[in-house]
Amino acid sequence: MRKFGWAALFLVLAAVLAVGGFLAVDRLAGDPQEGAAVQKPELGSAPVVRTDLRRVETFPAVLRNTDPRTAMTGMGGTVTSMPEEGVELGRGDVLFEIDGRPVFLFYGERPMWRPLAPGPDGSRPEGPDVEQLESNLAALGYPASPPDEVFDEDTVRQIRGWRAGAGLDAAGSVEQGRIVYVEDRIRVGGRLAAPGALVSPGAPVLEVSGTGQEVYLELPADRRDLIEAGDRVAVKLPDGVSAPGAVHTIGVVGSGPGEGRDGGGFAAVAVRLDDPGLGAKFGGYPVDVEIVTGEAVGVLAVPVKALLGLSEGGYAVERRRGGAVTLVAVETGMYAGGLVEVEGDLAAGDLVVVPE
Repeated sequence: MRKFGWAALFLVLAAVLAVGGFLAVDRLAGDPQEGAAVQKPELGSAPVVRTDLRRVETFPAVLRNTDPRTAMTGMGGTVTSMPEEGVELGRGDVLFEIDGRPVFLFYGERPMWRPLAPGPDGSRPEGPDVEQLESNLAALGYPASPPDEVFDEDTVRQIRGWRAGAGLDAAGSVEQGRIVYVEDRIRVGGRLAAPGALVSPGAPVLEVSGTGQEVYLELPADRRDLIEAGDRVAVKLPDGVSAPGAVHTIGVVGSGPGEGRDGGGFAAVAVRLDDPGLGAKFGGYPVDVEIVTGEAVGVLAVPVKALLGLSEGGYAVERRRGGAVTLVAVETGMYAGGLVEVEGDLAAGDLVVVPE
């Protein structure tokens, strides 16, 4: 910040005194008009402090399970069984039943888009979906040669062993839709199809999520530049605890109905708590996310109410030293928490005049 020189300060004081005083004089002495009683403020002192100032903005959010999404069936038929809400499922578990036969949960990024079986002409499917299947079967205890993209006799032996253990027929193939792939363990949410419902391939049947927790924030588009992935934030939980966390992901700016969007779009922000246990009992609860939008480190600061506006512009404070009160011109910087950053002829520990 620019500092006032002695010459500038002299000119400021001269100009102020030339017009009959400055705000401090008016505050201390008053100027009764027509005999009316004037209430003079009580004056006190506050120290000049060296501190860190942080400006914080607060945004409403919600604590939820990670990665909420919809599970769809890859085969048609009648739904005969669905899992209970809140159940956690992992690799090899039954996700739901169609026509009395189980649909299994495996891990992977690629959906099952075709049956995996030898062709009528003896041809063998190849591709990353074959390797993904082989990797899962090996992890479930049905090893063969190292997983690869070729559907060969080792793949057939793996499939037959798995099907026998799962109570299916001993075919050496996997029909399309018998497996649903997810990236990790899931927690079951709401049912989108009840037992007895007739569904077609691609129909949504379950709401699922990851097993962890995250804070979901819809950040207004015009505030998108406040944060980046990895930035530190604080989350105010319903019990008053301020839980530290970090920005995990930031989605592209979108639009739609929701809190605080004001028709201008929003960015979907996911925050992960450093200690997930702090929010374990508050799933679905509203929380507040506090984002630091400005910071000044190791600066001199005084209470905002110590500032005096000068008639020619700018600010000053009244400094008390050794019983004497001196007007000191200051340059101001960040405002935060009732304090203002100042630069001038001041030192930490000095006293400035403030109204009580």
